[in-house]
Amino acid sequence: MAEAKEAPNPLGIQRGNYNRSLPGPFLLSLGRIISLPLQHWVITKHPFSTFNIPRPPTHGSINLPLIGPQPQLSTIFLGMTATLLLKQNAWIWGYCNERITLPFAFFGVVVPAIYEALCALVFTSGAANPFWTPTCVYAGAGVHFVAAVTEWNATPAKELYLAERYGEQWESYKKQVRWKMFPGIF
Repeated sequence: MAEAKEAPNPLGIQRGNYNRSLPGPFLLSLGRIISLPLQHWVITKHPFSTFNIPRPPTHGSINLPLIGPQPQLSTIFLGMTATLLLKQNAWIWGYCNERITLPFAFFGVVVPAIYEALCALVFTSGAANPFWTPTCVYAGAGVHFVAAVTEWNATPAKELYLAERYGEQWESYKKQVRWKMFPGIF
C-alpha cells in the first residue's frame, strides 16, 4: 500500500508547486506596500502625545521630489521599510516561482504590518528615552542598508552555486525563463 502524501502547509510557500496564480503574489505585494503609509500615519499622528511624550527630533529635513521637505529622521526610518519592500517585491515577482497561497500572503501582510507599526511606535517614543540620539537612527539605517546591499550582492554567488550544482539543467532553465532575468539576478 502506498503512503499518503502529506498535504502542503497553506501558510508556507508551496515548494515544488510551480502552478503560480496571481491572487497570492498580488495580495502579498500590495499588502506589504500598505506598511509604508501605515508607519507614516503612526509617525505623523504620534499616538504617544496623549501621554505627553514629545515627538522625536527631526534633525533637519530632506527635500523629496514631488513631496517636498520631510523630517530627516522619519524619512530615513521609512526608507528602511521601503528597502525591505523593494527586496520583498523583487523576490515575489523575480525570484519566487513557487505557488504563493492566499493564507500565506495574508499572514505575510498582517504580521509584518503589526511589527512595523510597533517599530514606528517605538521610534515615536524615542524622545522620552534619555539615551536616544539621532546617531541611533543613522547607525541602524547604516547597518540596514549595508545588509540589504550585501544580500543583493550574494546573488552572483547563488547563481554560481546553481550553475555548478545543476549544470545544464540550470542553463536550460535560464533560457526558458529569460524574461525573468536581470543582470546578476536570477
